[in-house]
Amino acid sequence: LATWTEPSTEATSTILVQQQQQARAGVIANAFVPNTFDPLPWTQNCHVQTILGFFLRDSPAAFVPRQGGGATARILQALLQRQPKESRVTNYWDHRQRLETPDGDWFHVDTKYAATDSDTRQHVILIHGLESNSNSTLSLQMAQAYHAQNDDTQVTCLNFRSCSIDEKGQVLLNDLPGAYHLGFTDDLKQYLEWNRQQLL
Repeated sequence: LATWTEPSTEATSTILVQQQQQARAGVIANAFVPNTFDPLPWTQNCHVQTILGFFLRDSPAAFVPRQGGGATARILQALLQRQPKESRVTNYWDHRQRLETPDGDWFHVDTKYAATDSDTRQHVILIHGLESNSNSTLSLQMAQAYHAQNDDTQVTCLNFRSCSIDEKGQVLLNDLPGAYHLGFTDDLKQYLEWNRQQLL
């Protein structure tokens, strides 16, 4: 028969810390309540939404309600009035870390530090989309949203291989041929393990 032993004080303390962290993470995650999504008939296609999102993400036209009419005209007007972005480079991130990979390559991780260095700070890890990076509008807006919700949150964005850009906005190609894809999680796993080791 198996016998039950009382968990050690250290194990109990670790479990309590993990439960507290999960409770705090739940509060942050539940703060982002989505609105009902009701696109215009001609924008229901996911590819059209992706393209319009690229052009309109910084425009109020991206958030116009259907009610009241004229939504299509406002979207088209915003597309015609769109100005090219001056630069793809931002100074939002506090620190850039280059991590060398076991296969002889590397990737960048950009971090926005929490307002405090307390043990209770949260850590959000952003994963950018296809051919994006930490300087994309969506990555920056997500990072800013987490900080607006709680400035005691550290936000990190991984730049997948051949997605980083330098201070001039030029793409930094990696040392090895190939590129990341949806199933390539080696860099993410490496970063999570590296981050875990930093916390020990």
